[in-house]
Amino acid sequence: MRHYKYLCNDIENVENFDKAKADDFKGWICHHRLETHNSNGERRLVDISHKELIALGMYYHRPANELIFMTKSEHSSLHHKGKHLSDETKKKIGESENGREPWNKGKKGVQTAWNKGKTNVYSQETLKKMSEANKGKPSAFKGKHHTEETKEKMRGRHPSKETRRKISEAGKGNQNAKGRHHTEEAKRKISEAHKDRKLSEKHKKKIGETSKDRRWFNNGKINKFCYECPEGFVSGRTSWKNKGVNRV
Repeated sequence: MRHYKYLCNDIENVENFDKAKADDFKGWICHHRLETHNSNGERRLVDISHKELIALGMYYHRPANELIFMTKSEHSSLHHKGKHLSDETKKKIGESENGREPWNKGKKGVQTAWNKGKTNVYSQETLKKMSEANKGKPSAFKGKHHTEETKEKMRGRHPSKETRRKISEAGKGNQNAKGRHHTEEAKRKISEAHKDRKLSEKHKKKIGETSKDRRWFNNGKINKFCYECPEGFVSGRTSWKNKGVNRV
């Protein structure tokens, strides 16, 4: 128990704490969710070792929602998914779990991600460290492709007005895009790359479909091409020749 307190200052609020405590923590492991799953609760292609978490400063004194108590067999199965254990190892795990009740007993069907529907589960600092830890590791979607049936379903789809509104709301206050403009050098390179470029009829048709229901709006300095008029904007666009006019 003393060791677990180093993992989390609020250990009593870690999932399955009461069950582990009832067994005097024998046969239970306090698992770091980030070792095997990403911030969205999805299974990682490659696990992050506890040594990597320690190096990133993400192993000790973590919030309760990043940890979960699991039986040794559950913990072993989680880390060895797709791997094969020897008969001797299986026997040892079975003996240590003899008579213990699994944490998910009575639960039916596939269990949903522990943080599904939750927002702001991790701090920006934690997300940054997780991103750095995943650099250089292969993507879980590498080599995967949409089926022809899925592609057909995706074709011709247009976001609803409600979806457009949500996208617009989500983009408000985006500090990453705010104030960013192309340099004169970048503009020149973009212009040269598109010089003498001819679009096929199929490409023109696609552009027309994606631009459907979108219009230009401006506030005297910025031109925006979107579905609905942003606050403080009017219909139409300002001439690009006007000094200080930006396109968004």
